[in-house]
Amino acid sequence: MNQPSVWTGQTVAPGIGLGPAFLLRRERKAVPRLGITDVDHQLQRLDDAIERAAKLLHVHRDRAAKRFGDVIARIFDTHLMILEDEPAFDEIREMIRSEKVAPRFAVYTILEQYAKRFEGQDDTYFQDRAQDVRDVCRRLVNQLDGEADTVLSDIPDEPV
Repeated sequence: MNQPSVWTGQTVAPGIGLGPAFLLRRERKAVPRLGITDVDHQLQRLDDAIERAAKLLHVHRDRAAKRFGDVIARIFDTHLMILEDEPAFDEIREMIRSEKVAPRFAVYTILEQYAKRFEGQDDTYFQDRAQDVRDVCRRLVNQLDGEADTVLSDIPDEPV
């Protein structure tokens, strides 16, 4: 027999929801500082990962809009805007060039700095964006590692 559980987390839409829960476990991976020798190749890997992540986010956004409505789909628009943030990705590229570190380390280091800046704001809107930045970071690290992303088709109907 299943025992009742109490979970806390972040909501993605306002209001109260009743129904089956979908628990998305996202463990933080260790991202060690690894050196590189072929900077151009690693910069290309980063660009390829950004492109793949953006394509997946477009797919997720379209599926979310059809399945859950525009409010949920806008989450993916926010993630796409983060991927298009040139100053942040210029910093990542510069770190790869100057410190000769693997893209996954540069992505994690720079985006975590951005997330901490958001968390340090007084406005809860900006504090909430820290998780969006971390979600994009996780997606990019997964792309760089060749790992699959959770897809909306894996989520049961009418989850809470």
